Parts: sequence; structure tokens; C-alpha cells
Amino acid sequence: MKTELIENAYTSAKARYAESGIDTDKVLEELQATPIGFPCLPTADAGQTGKDVEKAMSLLGGTFRFGQEGDFSSIPFAAFVTGIRSEQKKRLVELLGTDFQLQEKDEKYDRLIELGSSVEAVWNFFHIRNGVPVDEDFLSEIERYTRS
Repeated sequence: MKTELIENAYTSAKARYAESGIDTDKVLEELQATPIGFPCLPTADAGQTGKDVEKAMSLLGGTFRFGQEGDFSSIPFAAFVTGIRSEQKKRLVELLGTDFQLQEKDEKYDRLIELGSSVEAVWNFFHIRNGVPVDEDFLSEIERYTRS
């Protein structure tokens, strides 16, 4: 049921973006191909690192690049994964032509709300297409993992 709602919302968002000349399918392909840099995950235990990498990849859609420089040992797993996911969403907004530019062109409040929900629809569709938890399911999965 949830997947069907997300797919329907994406279909509507896709049509709205198409009116502005934005092809959301191409945007999603580019987002999928944009590498996500994976540094050393926040743990001192090598066995746990492997588990954390595997779990992080299951919570993020996209392409991964390993071996980023930096010390991330003090960052909790949940903050690490949500931080990466936030960067992905920022990239999605950029690829969609930045809603901020679209908002400046159209001052009607209803249109702004529509554009904001369109970003969310594309974002959620990206995740279900990649078999990744969406919204509260994502947060629940992180909580379940960090408690185990």
C-alpha cells in the first residue's frame, strides 16, 4: 500500500516537473550514478566495521566509493548514515533545478507547497526503487540496528 502511494505521488511529481522541462527519470539516473563517499565507519572493531558498511549500504540508494580520508570514529552510526542521506537529498534538489529558483519564479503559496511535496515524492520513489526504507521505516531500521 505504501509503495503504491509513493509511486502515485511520483507519477504526479514527474508530470509537474515535466511542465518545467525537468525529466525526473534522468534526474534519478544521475542521482543513482553520483558516488557516495564512504570513509572509515565510526567503529574501532574491524568486524563491526564490515557489518556497519553492509547496513549503511542497505539504507542508502546509489553508487558507493570507499576509502575517503578522515577520522569518523567519534560519529555515531545513526548520525553518519543520516548525514550521508541528507547529502544525497541535497544533490537531488540540485539535480531537480533547485526548488529555490523555482520558488522565486512563482510566489503563489500553493505552488510552493506543491513543489515541496514533489521533491519528497521523487526522493521517496528513489528509495523504494532501490529497495531502501522510506521515512519512519528508515528511522525505525536505524534504531533497530543500533540497539542490536
